[in-house]
This record gives sequence, structure tokens and C-alpha cells, in this order.
Amino acid sequence: MSTPALSVAPQSRWLPLAFLSLAGAGLAIGSLVASGHWLFALAPVVIGLLICWPVQIAVGFFAFLVPFEEVTILSGGATGMTLNWLVGATAAVTVILTGLAWIIH
Repeated sequence: MSTPALSVAPQSRWLPLAFLSLAGAGLAIGSLVASGHWLFALAPVVIGLLICWPVQIAVGFFAFLVPFEEVTILSGGATGMTLNWLVGATAAVTVILTGLAWIIH
């Protein structure tokens, strides 16, 4: 009995959706870059990274901001809530929710 040299997996039912999503994202990013809105063009990239690696991105961004805590004060005074507190809280929620999703899955 011989085995086939190359086996091809059946086409995924998600392939057309993935193609349309990538084409739409490419059009959106291209139009944003062409119109000079570079900051908004980064949003789909960041969202894509967050979907692929939520914990690594959230905790990494928090770790990146730690040295800049003195300049990220959000309130008017010398003390108060900082951007690091908000990013740290978001990172903690991301870690907890990702852990719960992993347990449930």
C-alpha cells in the first residue's frame, strides 16, 4: 500500500472571511496612510497584535511605561492617577480574562 506523497487539507470554511478581512484592513490602512492619518493607521495593527498576543502586549506596554511614571501624571497636581496605573489595571484585567478564557476553553 502506498501513501500519497502530498496530502492537501480540505479548504477551510473561514478562508473567504479571512481574505475579505485582510482585504478590508489593507484598504482601510492604505486610505488612512494616503490621507496622512498615520496614528489612526496604527490602530488595526495594534488590534491585530492584541488579538494574537494579548498578555504579552499588555504586560510589555506596562513594563515599557514604568520608567516614565513621573511624566505620565494625568491629573493637574504633582500627585494623582498616572497613565501607568490605567495601563497596569488594563494589563491585569487582560491577564485575568485570558486566563479565564484558557480555563473555560
